[in-house]
Amino acid sequence: MDRLGRRARPDQLAVGSVKGQHVRRDPHVSVSSVDSDDPWRYVIVRGRETDIVPDEDLAFIDKMSLRYTGSSYMRRGFEREIFVITPDHIRVGRGGWARRR
Repeated sequence: MDRLGRRARPDQLAVGSVKGQHVRRDPHVSVSSVDSDDPWRYVIVRGRETDIVPDEDLAFIDKMSLRYTGSSYMRRGFEREIFVITPDHIRVGRGGWARRR
């Protein structure tokens, strides 16, 4: 999400991908993530795709790859695009038997 918590950029796809075609047809999306240190903690973001921008020179996916793997993105043979999501609903929680806050 951006610093104001208004938009997320969780997905970056190859131009013309089947997933991209589906999002263009129906812009409603959801993304979930689990804390790797505590698998009971999670976040769910539901919203709409509000913009699609090209990933110029694969700069965005390189940044993500460097953060999570320590090296530049290796599959450079095709164009990619970034799907910007505007959240309608964000839920953060803990699963299991943990006491809810």
